[in-house]
Amino acid sequence: MLQYAVDGFSAELLERPALNGLREDASKGLISQVICYDPDRLSRK
Repeated sequence: MLQYAVDGFSAELLERPALNGLREDASKGLISQVICYDPDRLSRK
């Protein structure tokens, strides 16, 4: 299981290291599903 922690970054910004890594791994087909415990921490918009 891969984990991507976005601690210390505002959810207002979509350019965050962990989120960028998640998007890259998803585009490579390494991820089949994403579980987000706090959706408001993923994005504000």
